[in-house]
Amino acid sequence: MTNSSNIPEKNFVDSIAKNELKDISSDMSEALLDTYLSDGFFKEMPFIGTAFKTFSVFQKTQEYFFAKKIYKFLFELKNIEEKEREDFKAKIDKDNNAQKMGEKVLLLLNQSDDIDKATIIGRLFKAYIEKRFDFETFQRATAAINKVFIGDIRHILSYNIDSVHRESLVNAGFLTLDGVHEINHGGNGKLKYTVSQIGNIVQRYGGIYE
Repeated sequence: MTNSSNIPEKNFVDSIAKNELKDISSDMSEALLDTYLSDGFFKEMPFIGTAFKTFSVFQKTQEYFFAKKIYKFLFELKNIEEKEREDFKAKIDKDNNAQKMGEKVLLLLNQSDDIDKATIIGRLFKAYIEKRFDFETFQRATAAINKVFIGDIRHILSYNIDSVHRESLVNAGFLTLDGVHEINHGGNGKLKYTVSQIGNIVQRYGGIYE
C-alpha cells in the first residue's frame, strides 16, 4: 500500500491547502529565480521533494522549465485568505480527491507552452479556491489557455481584432460566433463574435488586460 506522504500529486495540493508557500519571494528577478531553483528550493518543499529526489530535475531542460512553471503558479496562491484556504482544505479532505486534483493541475501546467501561462493558471486556481467557480470550470479555462498563443489572449475583449487573433481565440473557445451584422449593399456582412463564458472568466480572474 502506498504511503500517502510519498504521493507528490497529493502533497502538491496539500501544500497549497496548508499554506506552505511563505518562502516564495515577491520581488524575484528571472536571473535570481534561476539561481534560487538551481540551489534546490524545490527539494526542500514537501510536495516536490519526493517527486524529484531520485534524479536531478535541472539536468534536463523540460524538467527545469516545468519547475519554473510550478513556481510561477504557486506564487499566485501565497496570499489567499486563511478562511478560504481552510475551506479548501476541508473540501479536499471531505472529497478525498487531493491526489486526483494534483494530477490534473500538474498535467495542465506541464502542457502549457509558456512560463507566463503558469501565472494566469495560478490566478485562476486562486479564484477557484475563493469559490468564484468550480474545479471543472478551472480545468476548462486552463485547457483553453493551453490551446492558444499567449500573445492572443490579451485580445479577448478587443473589438478591432484581426482575423489571425480571432481565429485563434474562436478555436480555443474564448470567442463564439454570434451571427452576421452590418450587411452592406452587396449583401455581404460582418460576422459578429461575443466573448464566451470561459473568455470572460480568463479575462476577469486571470489578470488579462489589453
